[in-house]
Order: sequence, then structure tokens, then C-alpha cells
Amino acid sequence: HQTNEFLGKFKDKHGVGGKVLEVGSRSLEGQPTIRHYFKDCEYTGVDMIKGDNVDVVLNAHNLIPTFSENTFDLVLCFDTLEHDDKFWLTLEQMKKVLKPGGYLLIGVPSRRCPLHEHPSDYWRFMEPAGIAMMDGFVDIVVLPEIDEVTQIEDEMYFYGKKPL
Repeated sequence: HQTNEFLGKFKDKHGVGGKVLEVGSRSLEGQPTIRHYFKDCEYTGVDMIKGDNVDVVLNAHNLIPTFSENTFDLVLCFDTLEHDDKFWLTLEQMKKVLKPGGYLLIGVPSRRCPLHEHPSDYWRFMEPAGIAMMDGFVDIVVLPEIDEVTQIEDEMYFYGKKPL
């Protein structure tokens, strides 16, 4: 639900097109995917585990050499980095496969999100982490999803544009 709202806002502001890579694309237990947002794009879903909505099985620490540098117009990663024991390696790989002028969109759990092992769960992220992840990018937007009752961040969404 939150990811759909975030994607809708991004799409309204920037549009979508070209080549799209979703890192961590596997659909769990019949959960809906975000592939429908990119029906007019060349969409590729990657995950380290074979399953629904996975086109290429690989560890995202190794996007290159499977994909060349500067290949994708849009790279997405939602609810995945918390399960990555070395998320910084995946982050650098996503930046490399993104074309100059392309956008990197990330959604990660924050302080209020409980442990959910699929298969493991290592990290929670706050706003400064999102800004740090977008180091070297421009047009950075950070959108925390705040729980109405507790006023604590449930999810952090952010995006940035790779400079030309």
C-alpha cells in the first residue's frame, strides 16, 4: 500500500519509461507486485531466490557483470535492503547499472517495523541513512511514512537522480 502511493507520486511527477530494474522483485505468498506500473517499459525483476515476478536469479551484490554499467533508466528496490547482509554492496551495484539522468528509488523499513525474516532481517533505516545512500545524486527526495498513532517512522522512501 505505502509503496504504491510512493510510486504513484513519483510517476505523476517524473513519469516512467525505458528500461526498469527491480532489485528484490520476488512476490511473497501472492502479494501484488509493482510490475503493472511499468507495463510500457522493459521491466526486469531480479532476486536471489527463484519465484513469482523474478526474471533473473542472482545476488544483487553481483548485478555487474550480468548487466552492464549505465543500462537502466530506473532502478527500484523496495523492502529488500533490510534482508541484505551487506546492503552497501547492493547499493553500489544499483548505482552502477543506473544510467546518468536515471532515478534510483528505495523503500526500507524504519524504527517501527517489526522483525520479518525472509530469509533474514538485519537492518532498519532512518532519514539520514536515506540521504547518505543517495550520496553523489541530485534531486534527492526523502518521504518518511509516519504511523499516525505512535508518530514513529514505519517506512522510509527516498529517491535521487544520477547526475548526467
